Amino acid sequence: MKQLSRGICVFAVLAGGLGLAEGATVSTMRQIVAADGIDLSHHLTPRNAGYDGVAGLILNTTQGSFLCTGSLLAGGKAILTAAHCVTDGLGNPILNYADAVFFPPGTTGNEVHRSWKAVVHPLWDGDLGAGNDLALLLLNTTPSAGVQRYDLYSEMDEVGMAYQVVGFGARGSDGLGYVSGTSGRRRTGFNVFTASSTSTFDLIGFTAGENILLSDFDNGLPENDGFGFFFGLSGLGVGAMFEASTAPGDSGGPSFIEGKIAAVTSFGATLAFSDGTTSDIDDQLNASFGEFNGFTRVSKYTEWIEYNSTVPEPSAYLLMASGLGALLFFRRRR
Repeated sequence: MKQLSRGICVFAVLAGGLGLAEGATVSTMRQIVAADGIDLSHHLTPRNAGYDGVAGLILNTTQGSFLCTGSLLAGGKAILTAAHCVTDGLGNPILNYADAVFFPPGTTGNEVHRSWKAVVHPLWDGDLGAGNDLALLLLNTTPSAGVQRYDLYSEMDEVGMAYQVVGFGARGSDGLGYVSGTSGRRRTGFNVFTASSTSTFDLIGFTAGENILLSDFDNGLPENDGFGFFFGLSGLGVGAMFEASTAPGDSGGPSFIEGKIAAVTSFGATLAFSDGTTSDIDDQLNASFGEFNGFTRVSKYTEWIEYNSTVPEPSAYLLMASGLGALLFFRRRR
């Protein structure tokens, strides 16, 4: 195998979401990017289809206003999202407040709940390659019964399993990358967790052990199969109709296995060998075919999530007053 050049290896955070349901629009960020046309009906998420507990997060921060995605946990008062949405590049808090926008079934409008408090994982320091990219938004009010709550996927068997990702980020189609300014609608897509960030990936900057789950964005061609191209882990995805990648605005959104939250969207990456060859179809970090997706692995953090979402420690709160989602780069992306 040719040695990877660290200087060419690019990482970026995806902030925002797939898109708010029912045509609602919010700010600008990224949506889930589909292989064969993001606007096709099988990528939309109608009400009462199991996604109504996934919220678009309008974050007001000291660095501006941003869009991320989050999911309501079983207790009904905490939203799980990505730490980089509420912190700067060094992991310092920047959130003033966050509005979580839900689209309950049986209604034609939305339901908004504010959070002034965020709990960030204590080991998060802004380093995407080290994992720990998790935060909880503690809501001031409880969402209605129609807003779905989600349990955590606690098994450690995610690698090799198909997952369903949901988010409010920028959209895209035909594997050509995301389109800026097109976030705000809630969408979904599928992919496969191909690897975790074990020692195989130490050479490209990962230090997270098994805290990160990874997938690639396949078009069915070996030359654009990221894991096969760089690591010999071949697999051509779930098929063009359903294969999807994440994009800015999707950060913090859930990936489901068996209806439970298995991972949280963290970053996107593109790689190249030292001679410039790459699996990326356009050699740009834009959620196109041949790129990689990185997720925080929920099964490694279930104890921390459950404790802080049910019996939060007031002294651990990060008080904030304006809400957004910050894009952090490894290179960070937004």
